[in-house]
Amino acid sequence: MSTLADIGGAHRSLSDEVTAAVRELIVTGEVGPGARLHERNLSAELNVSRVPVREAILRLAVEGLVRVEPRRGAFATEVDDAAVQEVFDAREVLESRLAAFAAERRTDADLALLRSFLVTDVPSEASEHRRIDAGFHQALIDAAHHEVLARLMEPLQHHVRRLFWITGGRTGVDMEGHHEEIVDAVAAGDPRLASRRARDHVRAVRRATSGMLPG
Repeated sequence: MSTLADIGGAHRSLSDEVTAAVRELIVTGEVGPGARLHERNLSAELNVSRVPVREAILRLAVEGLVRVEPRRGAFATEVDDAAVQEVFDAREVLESRLAAFAAERRTDADLALLRSFLVTDVPSEASEHRRIDAGFHQALIDAAHHEVLARLMEPLQHHVRRLFWITGGRTGVDMEGHHEEIVDAVAAGDPRLASRRARDHVRAVRRATSGMLPG
């Protein structure tokens, strides 16, 4: 499992670090959908008291990754089709707007970073594929220079990463081609085209993901 040393940052509180560690367990499937989160076990594994673990569970409940049931405990939320569709609904709205802002506000450095995540060959390793995809979308968010939208996207990205892990990220969608089209529109400074291409990309992934959930 991920440790606080792996995840912690120099400027983060213990509560932030524990939240990040527990979140990573859920997002990467080490704690599967519907599985119970035991405060005592987590505090022992992370070598912290139960107080920051309890705080982390409550924070992750707000993010929608944990479900707290009175007198029963805390559980990783289930990942069903209805929940996935809501994630895509939100992603379509936010990412299309972010792409439009990126086309209007991006710097040369932003564009260079976006292009650094464009690959000609699809990585054979799933972990590398996830890294490139997550890096591209984070670079697009950063290129928009919109703090409010960036904050709204942060919890949504965790759900997207979780879905990526569950499905293996192999949707059959030409993600590399879609990413290149989005970058071309951003580079051209065309917000309407960038927005449409980002929206079309999310819709394509939504269609491909339907029916891929286990069970």
